[in-house]
Amino acid sequence: MANQLTNDYDGLWEGSFHNAGTWELSLGRWFWLYISRLRFGTSPDPFTSLLTLALMAVGLLFLFDLWQIKNKYLIIVSGLLFLSNPAICFELSYRFMSPTFGVAFLLSILGVWCFEKIKSPIASVLAGAACISFSMGAYQAYICCTTVAFLTALLLLMKLSKNVNWRGLLLFALNLSREYLWAELDIQ
Repeated sequence: MANQLTNDYDGLWEGSFHNAGTWELSLGRWFWLYISRLRFGTSPDPFTSLLTLALMAVGLLFLFDLWQIKNKYLIIVSGLLFLSNPAICFELSYRFMSPTFGVAFLLSILGVWCFEKIKSPIASVLAGAACISFSMGAYQAYICCTTVAFLTALLLLMKLSKNVNWRGLLLFALNLSREYLWAELDIQ
């Protein structure tokens, strides 16, 4: 990114200034407009890359807290592995979009964290739903991060519970997988 290596024509067409507008809004990315305004439409390298990495690192800290990981070496190594993933580098190559990716990731994880960690049921639902809504308004692809964070949080709660029928849960998952495969084979 330091040598102006960008991804495809989007990175070439969009320079250091990009004000989000009707194109982003037409794609359902309504919160992107506000993110763009907060950074005054600028996207100079390496500022956008560093900002995106910082936002994702904060999101990872919330995720590690959600997963109850306390070992600082495990947190550091896991965080570095995540941030050095080729998919993250791919996102950073869209310099005018990368801060939006960072905000969407942070909010998707923060939404699950709010559901799990805030003690008041009404406050947790409102804060979690707001974070997930804003994440979807920034970039919809991060709903998968929300889903995986919810599923892992659920598995952690089940692990801590003594009354889980693991055999029944495994049979349910196998039956669900079998039904999905049969449906896929039937369609083709």
